[in-house]
Amino acid sequence: MTVEKRGGGPKTPKGKARSSVNARTHGLSSVSPSDAKESALVELYSKELTDYYKPESPLEKLQIERIAICRAKLNYLYELERIKLTLACKELESEPEKILEKITGYSELAKGMAKECITEGQITLPCRLDLTLLEAICQEIDGLAGAIENQHQFARALPTLTKYLNSYPVVGLNNTDQWVEKLV
Repeated sequence: MTVEKRGGGPKTPKGKARSSVNARTHGLSSVSPSDAKESALVELYSKELTDYYKPESPLEKLQIERIAICRAKLNYLYELERIKLTLACKELESEPEKILEKITGYSELAKGMAKECITEGQITLPCRLDLTLLEAICQEIDGLAGAIENQHQFARALPTLTKYLNSYPVVGLNNTDQWVEKLV
């Protein structure tokens, strides 16, 4: 069995320089600046760090250089993330259904409220609720411990909810406290 001998790669400095970037896709994992803009940032950060720390030993200078490169790579990564978010927002503004497709396991009411929030920029809550009142009621419910056995315990344990329910007009009930009897 004969083994086919390969060429061994580029021999000239120009060929080696060209092949050294063959696998580069984003430059985040490289140990050197990826382009002129990143080189300028590394230089700026190195100068800033050198002026502040005044390194003396070669190891300190090497660490300053590494920190500057990492900071430049992070700057590049933050910029990529910002661009990605901007593009995603533009896409979602034009197609809110994409967000709604990802909402699973929720009622149609929740999906409708999400769609209203996306398209209108706000949610109109049912039953004359506003977000402040709804949050207060939710906090009361979250803090609830034990069982509620009668309407007086209900009113003491959930005063905001009780006040809201008492203020809401109930159709078909003679007494405004009858809703408590129906809930308990």
